[in-house]
Amino acid sequence: IYLGPTLVYSFMPSLVDKMVRLKNSHHITSIADFISARYEKSEALAAAVTLILLVGITPYVALQLKAVFSSFAVIVRRHRKVDAYFQSPGRTVRQHRG
Repeated sequence: IYLGPTLVYSFMPSLVDKMVRLKNSHHITSIADFISARYEKSEALAAAVTLILLVGITPYVALQLKAVFSSFAVIVRRHRKVDAYFQSPGRTVRQHRG
């Protein structure tokens, strides 16, 4: 169980160094550029990689947006309840302080 992750982490620094050298020598700025550089800077391959990555990341972006909107709804709902409580007829802030 631990052999695979141990090997990956032991070879990671050399792999990252090699990737950085390739990035600097080929002026690569994205994953699509990195993969297409392997195949003579194929624009069609870069476009295909971009589309695949876009489809792959869409659920994660949707999940983040859902979290932001639900957090916003909780904040707005909480403030409305507080405002409605203190603005209801017959109640004042002084009555509820004790």
